[in-house]
Order: sequence, then structure tokens, then C-alpha cells
Amino acid sequence: MSSLILYREHNKAKEGHNHSNILQNEAFNKLFHLISMQLQTVENFSLPSQDALSHHHTHQAILIEGGRGSGKTTFLLNALHALDGKEAFTNEQKQAYTFPDDLSKKSHDLAGKVCVLPIIDPTLIETKQHIIIVIIAMIDKILDRHCSPMYTETDQYKEVDKAREDMAEGLTLIDGIGRAEPYGEANWEDPLWIMSTGLRKAKKGSFFEKAFQNYIHHALKVLNKKVFILAFDDIDTNFEHGHSILEAIRKYLTTPQLVLIISGDLDLYGRLVRSSIYDTLGKNILDHDNKLMGGSATSLSRDVWELEEQYLLKIIPPQNRIAMLPLSGIIQQTRDGNKDIICIKNTYDSTNDEDKNKIDEWVSKHINRLLLNGHDTTPHPFFDIISREHLRIVIDYLYALDNETTTTARQAVQKVFEARLRHAGIDVQHLAYTTAEDTRFTVFRWLAGQDAPASLGLFGVPNDSRKAVIVHCLALALAQELDQSLYAAFRTLLTVNLPIQMMQRGDYTIPLVRTAMVDFLWSDTGTDSSLFEIIARIGSISRLESISNKQTSIGTTKASCFGSVGILKKPRDRLSTLGLMFGFTVSGQDASLRKIHIGHFQPDNTESGNSPNNTKPNNGDNPPPGFKLKDNNKKNGQPIYLSRKWLSDVEAAAQPFTNRAIERGIAWFTIGDIIARSGKFGDILKLIYYKRYALDGAEYDSISAFSLFAAIVELLRNDLSPDSFMNELFKKRNRLDTVPAFSINDNNEITNSTSTPPNEDDEDDKDDDTSSGNAGNDASFNNFVEKIKEWRESSKEYFNCSRKKDDFHISPTMLGEIANQIHAQLISLDAEVRENWQTGLILQRQITNILHVLITATSNSQYRVEAPKHTDKPLIRALSRTTKESPLHPLAASVLSCPLIWIFLPPTVRTRSRTPLYKAAENALIISNFPTKEHSIDDFLTPPSFNILIGRIHSRSNSDTVGQIGFFKILNVVPRYYPSSK
Repeated sequence: MSSLILYREHNKAKEGHNHSNILQNEAFNKLFHLISMQLQTVENFSLPSQDALSHHHTHQAILIEGGRGSGKTTFLLNALHALDGKEAFTNEQKQAYTFPDDLSKKSHDLAGKVCVLPIIDPTLIETKQHIIIVIIAMIDKILDRHCSPMYTETDQYKEVDKAREDMAEGLTLIDGIGRAEPYGEANWEDPLWIMSTGLRKAKKGSFFEKAFQNYIHHALKVLNKKVFILAFDDIDTNFEHGHSILEAIRKYLTTPQLVLIISGDLDLYGRLVRSSIYDTLGKNILDHDNKLMGGSATSLSRDVWELEEQYLLKIIPPQNRIAMLPLSGIIQQTRDGNKDIICIKNTYDSTNDEDKNKIDEWVSKHINRLLLNGHDTTPHPFFDIISREHLRIVIDYLYALDNETTTTARQAVQKVFEARLRHAGIDVQHLAYTTAEDTRFTVFRWLAGQDAPASLGLFGVPNDSRKAVIVHCLALALAQELDQSLYAAFRTLLTVNLPIQMMQRGDYTIPLVRTAMVDFLWSDTGTDSSLFEIIARIGSISRLESISNKQTSIGTTKASCFGSVGILKKPRDRLSTLGLMFGFTVSGQDASLRKIHIGHFQPDNTESGNSPNNTKPNNGDNPPPGFKLKDNNKKNGQPIYLSRKWLSDVEAAAQPFTNRAIERGIAWFTIGDIIARSGKFGDILKLIYYKRYALDGAEYDSISAFSLFAAIVELLRNDLSPDSFMNELFKKRNRLDTVPAFSINDNNEITNSTSTPPNEDDEDDKDDDTSSGNAGNDASFNNFVEKIKEWRESSKEYFNCSRKKDDFHISPTMLGEIANQIHAQLISLDAEVRENWQTGLILQRQITNILHVLITATSNSQYRVEAPKHTDKPLIRALSRTTKESPLHPLAASVLSCPLIWIFLPPTVRTRSRTPLYKAAENALIISNFPTKEHSIDDFLTPPSFNILIGRIHSRSNSDTVGQIGFFKILNVVPRYYPSSK
């Protein structure tokens, strides 16, 4: 199989001596063919008679067509050098590669018959110079160089002199040459002058075209050539000379003994012609003719278009147009011809087989390297985009990719597309030399301003080449930090990819809302702000129901909303809410309803675990006085009330808590109560908790699965002290106060409500002192902190080991896909939340949904993400697919093994019993060799035991506690928002 070679050495590519004449084989073939055809025409050519009534005007100009940077000038130079007998290659370069044999033979055969004139660049012609004068001067210079002083006395040379003289007086009548009044002003008053000199000048002017053809003919006879080859480079870019050159071609350069080669963009030539047409028509016709003739602007435009079309068809016949193919077109031609395009570094190492690569494989390998997509050589989609660009861009892009240092390569690619980035409002210097957080903001802001931000946020390759280039450069900027740490990857996921994916639904598709989201998430929080703040703001944004529905109340607020659970801070109707929590409806308003005898509830011996379905309270349960058991919320014949598990724990506690007030620390807890009643473990619970304002100024509480992941991400920061990392984490969290509301006012303008919430203090709560509780959890908490410290070390070690493996990578594309799937899963989950789902269960489902996405989206398997809404089985199946050949990705392993995750998941009832999810997670981590050091996986996955204070909490000591394993059960006692009953 033969090959075409593309040199990617920057200097050689810039010189332009070799890549085009190797790649544009078909263009060279067509050019040489057209010149050969014109030479055949010249064989039978004779000068027209001076007495002929008319003669044929030959218009055979050849157009080398292409946009800026498509290689037109390089192509022209190489072609002219070859036709002149002076090949573009040096002797050293010829040893590496030359023209293919067929092209070399064609150019050699033509070189003896043609005289190549220097290429004309209209931009270098002085304003007062006319193109005809320039051409005549070039031919005279060649004649002077070719002929000795003695030869000038020959008959042939005298004929050239005579032909030159015949042109002389006619030249003065050509527009742009000589005085504006070629005949003079006063001479027309002299009859004798009119009949002699004036008529002679007029005759010379009318026969100038024939005189010019005669001059060309005799000059070629002296040079012993058949044709002159005259090339114009980029006439279309010079509006001052462009049209006059086209007119000279149309009126005077019509001899077949002159091969005209023009380069440029046909669209720009059209603009030149239209400009002349507008000038010819004049302002009066353009403004008034349609009205007078009853026409329309459309008909006049059609006339202009037809005049333009006919002009270009005459000057540049379609059969004489040669397109400069982009790399994609050349690749298609080589495939049809059973060839490959080989990419090598430069001409001097073309014999080095190790450096020879197929162009698509070489480019794709380096794109994947820079984007952190591994080392796959399968053609990357962006290669299709870049291959459609002009060759100059392609060569510069190849040179940028060829940097061995990834940082330098990424910056070099951004420099190649600097003009496009600036046009998109992105400062390349800022992008290349800014902080990681500024890079994230730049990417987020640009994506949010596009029509389809969620689609672009996947960091694929859009069909729009302009956006594809911008997305490619932004992905390179993000990739610079992603392979440095897990923290960088997770922070990018939570602050860029996730909120961008939110913009694919509802009101977030409105540009005004998206702009406000950018300001809301970044302007007030500042750079490198705490993730807790940003995540809380995402939760506030996600609760924007609709622009048309601007009021939020407890009755209409969703219980679950995109990663957060709405919980009540100061409930308005406690008894009805208690009934919803424990599965009873109120049948009266007796004061005794404020107390429940714990003996009514028997311990639940079923395995706690995976779903509401698995919660099977004892059939002997009886409702307390004043309540009746609800029977309308059943699944498989069993009531679904997870809150009863807490009462079973209270029943099993060492201290009897009979006849306690239900609203005084047995069955009724706000989230603030539990934080205070949990001792030091309250700080752990506080990590997932934040307060937010509603549109009406009311203040509500939320706990968030995303806040839990924010805590995990903050723990993975490298700058946290190994000894006091938890204290530093708590300080970051404590800086978060109440999150303002994200809303739109009546004028559809964004407002951030920070009004003071109404005072909702309840008289019944005045005796509570939730700031003084101490449940005696110090030892358990310190042990838990040690386990988190071991997990941090293990996660970082696992990540560092994974970086050495080709299978592990964290790319912008991967993060975009993860965010997209997490968004889809949690939105779907929100729609499934029912009245009988409790707070802890909703949080569990959100956590397991996110875990499922992380494990599936980062694995090498082709399994799709399932929808684990009611059960852990899909997550267990995903974990079971872990093998030594396909271990857990660091993103998945670090989260799955984090003790902060398992403290919120359902614990086992019996000490030696393990839930199926626990077993699947443990097995997957062991297979993946996590942790790499001697740490116990069981300690990571087992929730800690701690105590919850019961009853009133006063400043004096209180020893009434109930032991808990993790927060799952107690969170199911925290009231959440319930839909308004009809």
C-alpha cells in the first residue's frame, strides 16, 4: 500500500514547501491537465487579422479555490517551481520524498514548453500601478535576461519592439493609466489634431487587446516557449485592485498563449463583483427602480445575483476550478485509492519507522492523552472536525499536539484557536495561566451562556465546528487539574458538571435563569469557596418550581428535590405530621394524644435494610388511644412505616421511657434537636445540614446527599492537616449560614431573597435547651475520626497507584457523563417519593443512586445505569461486576469506602449479620485491592455506635440515652414536608 506523508515539524510546515505538493495530488493532476489542454489549443493558434470583424476572446483562467489557510499559496508556489524546472525540494529533501512519478513526469514535460512569470500578489502592487503595466514589465525583464545585446538586433526581437510600440499609445486609454483626460482638454478645438493624432489614439485604444496578444506571441517566439504562466495570489483579499484585475482579465488577458492561475475564495470574488455591480447600478436605481417598475427588492437582488453568476462563469469557468481539499477530503481520496496518510515528525527522519503513524491514529492518541481519555487510538470524533479545517490549522494543531509535556501541549492547542476563543469571550492567557477554580468558573460561565449547555457539558464533539473547537479547548483546560487529585475531579463534578446538567429541564432552560444561576453560584461565594456553600445554593436553586409559581409553602414543597430532603424546622400541625410518620390518623383532639405508651410498639426483628418493602412491623402493633391504624398505605400487604424502628429501639433501651410526652424527646425531633442530642456526632450530622430561605422569607431546613459528598470531597483536599483535618472540615462547614432564596420576581428578573424569616417559636419548646446535650460519645467519635483518617490515606494511595495504570482516567467527558446520569437518576427518584417515605430513607435512596452511577459510569463494562429507586439490587449487581481485570475506579472506590457514607445507610440488626449491600461493597473493594495498606475494610463500612439523648435537655445533666448504629433510624423520625391533604 502506498502512502502520502504529512510532516508535522513546525518549521517545515510553515515554510510550506512539502506538505501540500504531497497531499494535494489530485489538485496537481488537474492543474497539469488543464495546462496541457491549453498547450494543445495553442498548437493551432494564430494571431487574429487586424481587418477581422471580430475575434474570439479566450477566457480560460484557472481558479485555485479555498479559504484562508487552505494551502493555496503553498500549492501555487510548489506548482510554479515545478513548472519552472526548479523543484521545491532541496537535494536532501528529495532523498526523503519527491513528487510521485506520474506528477514528476508531467511537470517535467510541461517545464520545457512554458515560461513561468513571477507570482503577482495584488496587495504588494502600488496604488498607481496598473496590472497590465506590471505584466509587461515582467515579460520585458525576462526578455532582457534571456537575450544578449547582439540578439536584440535580430528580426525576432525587432518584432517584439514593434509590438511593444503598437501597444504604447493604446495603453494611455486604459482606465488607471496616464492622465484622466487621455486626449487632452484643449486639443479637441484643433480640427487638424482631431483628424490626425486624436483618431490615431482612438484606433490604438480599440485594438489594444490585439496588440497585447501580438506582443505576447512575439515574446514567446523569442523565448522559444509556447505559453506564459501568470499566477495571481488572493485577488479577492484586495478590494482596491481586485476588481480592476478581474476587468483586465476579462478585457485584455484573453490570449490562449497566457495561462492564468488565480487563487482565492469564490465567495469573496462574488463580493468583489457585486460591489462593482452596485456601483454601476448607482444609488438612484437601487433606491427607486423597484418602486417605479412595480418590482420588489427580491427581484432586484435576483438580477444582481444573475449578473454576478454570469460574470464569474465567464472569467473563471467551472471546469477550471480546482478546490484545495481539507485533510478530510484528502483522506477520502486516499481511501478510495487504497492509500494511507502517514504522519512523521520531519523530512529528515522519514526513514524512521518508529515515528511513522497513520494520521488518524496519531492524532487520536494525542487527543486522548491530553483529554485524559486513556491511550485509545480509535479515531477520536474531534479528528473529524479538525480534518475539515484548512491545512494551515491542521499543521499547527499537529505541531501543538506533538509537545511531550501535556501542559505545554494543551496551551499550544489553545493558542492555535486563540482567535476563536477570543471571539467566544474567552481570554486564552487567562485560561492558560489562571487558578483551577477560575478555570472552572470560565468553563461554567461559557457553557451556561449557550443554547444547549447540558449537551455541551458532556464535553463530546458538537456538530457545530465552532462550538466543537471551544468545547475542546475548555476540556483541555479542565483536564489540566483532573489528573492531579481526587479533590480536583470531585470539585469539578459538583461545581461545573452537575449544575450544568440541571440546565436541561424546566425553567433552567431560560437564558435569564441560567445567567442568574451563574451569578448565584459563583459571584457571592467567591473563588475556591467551601463546597458546602455551593452545594447548598444548588439545593436552593433546585427548589425553584416555576417562574409562574413564585410562592412556596410547606404544603406544596417537595419532600425530595434533586439530592436534598426538605425537613420541618417549626411544624405547624404536629399531631397530623406524627400520624404520617408513624402510620396513624388522628381521631380526636384529646390532650392525651401528646403521650404514647411505648409498650404499644414491639421490637422489629426483621433485617433493616434495603427498602420500604422490607420494613415489616409486628402485626400485633396497636395504635395508641386517640389514633387509628391507617390501612391505605400498604405494599405487599404490609404497612410501610420506617419511623417505628426508632420506637422499637426506645422500647429495647435499658431505661424504661414509658408514658413520656411524644413531643418531648421520644418521637418528635427536629434536625436541630438531633444534632444537639448526638454529642460530638452532631458535627457529623451537621455536615449534611443547611438552612435556606424560601421566596416568602420563611426559613427551612434541609439535609442533602450532595452535602455529604461535599464533605467527602473536602476531606480529600491535600492542604488539610493530617492531625486536625476534621476540625478544619467542621470550620469550613460552620462558615455556612442560611442560604438565600433563588427566585424570579414579577418582572422576570432574578432576586435573591434574604428577608428575615418570621418568628415561629413555639411555647412548648421554650423549656428545651438543645445546646447543652452530651450523650457521652467521645470515645466512639475519636475512633470514628481515626477510621476516616485511615480512609483518607487509603483513598489517596489508591488514586496514586491507579494513575500508573492506563485503564484508570478521569476526563471531562467522564465527569460530564457522570453528572448527566446522576441528574437523571435523582430527578427520577424525586418523582417516586411517596408520603410514607421517611427522611432517612429518602437520603439513603439518594446516596445509593449516586453510588450506582459512580460505579457503573466509571467501570470498563458496557452495562447501563439502572434505576435503583426502591431497592439496592441494581447497585449490588453493579458491584458484583467488579473483577481484577475491571476493578473499581478511584472515583467510585473512594466514595464507596468512605465511613461518612455508611453512617447514613441502614445498619444490620444482628451484630454478625451483614446486609447484601455491605457484602457486595466489601467484595468489590477487596477484589480492587482497596485499601492498598493494612486497613480494615470492615471498619470503613461499619457504622459507628453512639447514643442519642432522650427527653428534655436542661442545663443539668441528663443520662437518658438510646443507643444507635448510624443515623438511618433516627433520621426517619425527623419530620419532612408532606403534601397537602385534599
